[in-house]
Parts: sequence; structure tokens; C-alpha cells
Amino acid sequence: AALAPAQQSVAGATKYPDVTPLPGGEFEMGDHHNFVDPGHPSDELPIHKVWIDPLSVGTYHVTKGQYVEYLNSAYAQGLIEVRNGLVYRKGGAEAYCETREIVSYSSIGWDGAAFTVVDFRSNHPVVGVRWHGAAAYTNWLSEQLGFEPCYDVSTWRCDFTKSGFRLPTEAEWEYAARGGQFNPYRKFPWGDDA
Repeated sequence: AALAPAQQSVAGATKYPDVTPLPGGEFEMGDHHNFVDPGHPSDELPIHKVWIDPLSVGTYHVTKGQYVEYLNSAYAQGLIEVRNGLVYRKGGAEAYCETREIVSYSSIGWDGAAFTVVDFRSNHPVVGVRWHGAAAYTNWLSEQLGFEPCYDVSTWRCDFTKSGFRLPTEAEWEYAARGGQFNPYRKFPWGDDA
């Protein structure tokens, strides 16, 4: 999960993700290399100009350990529950993430009382987290650092005027993922060679 704009940096914090500030700017969003995804044939066209305000994004992926810390905190507060190996908001319909009980690749263990990282790779990126689980994590992270949560968990609408962490929009993600490479537009932040 990537994080976007907290108005203040949390660089130097040990248990929270580091963020990198990005300047705002305009770029041409879309497919510059004629890649056609059969599942979404017109998803990246037409190319169009987009302005991005300055923002901060997560420098690294959210780790398994960080996400498990969130799950244990949310469970202790009665905010989440586990049903058939999936984690949900208490009484909610949208799954947050998978546990080892339901999928073997999940590193999130659940013993009925606490969540753990079962493969001893706490510093590796977390996987198996759904969009709602990532948004809920950003709300929790915001609260831990004294910021206003951006998401209303009953509607999942994002209030962009809040000071907390949130997931980047598609345009913000593309802007950040380009690594400042806009002239010419490359396939990867480092160039066109995979």
C-alpha cells in the first residue's frame, strides 16, 4: 500500500512508514507505449494532461509487521472481526485482508486472539490486503500520529480536506511511479528496459 499526503513528514519514525515529498506538477497521464490490456482496452486512453498538487508518498511498501500491528490494535478496539479466514470491519461486508487460514500465501496468522506474522518476515511487504483494508490502515495510521482520518468507513468516501494519510489517486500514483521521468515518457522510472 502506498500512502499519500500527510501534510507533515513522519521521516525518522521507527514503526511508521517513511514518506517522500514530491513537488506538484503537470504530466500527460495514460499509455504512452501502445500497451493494450485485453481486459481494459481503453483504460489508459486518451492521454490527457493532469495537474498534481504537492504530496508525500510512502517511500517503501507497508510491511507485514506494520499491518499486523494495525490489525491487533483494531481488534483490541473491537473495530474488526475474522470470518472464515478473512478480516472485516466489525459487521461490515468488505473484506480487509486474508489470513493464513484461507490462503497459504498469506503471512498473517490468526489464533483467535491475536494476529501474527507467521513466516518471520515482518519487514517484507504485506500482501493479500484489499482496498478497504488499505484505506482502514491509513485511517489508523493517521490516528496514531494525531492526524484526521480521511476515510468514512461507513461510505468509504475520502475527505481530501483532512490532514491524515490516504491512498493515492490513480493520477497521483502514476505521477509518483514515473519517478520524475516525463520527457520522454519511459516505460519504467529508470528507462524502457525491464
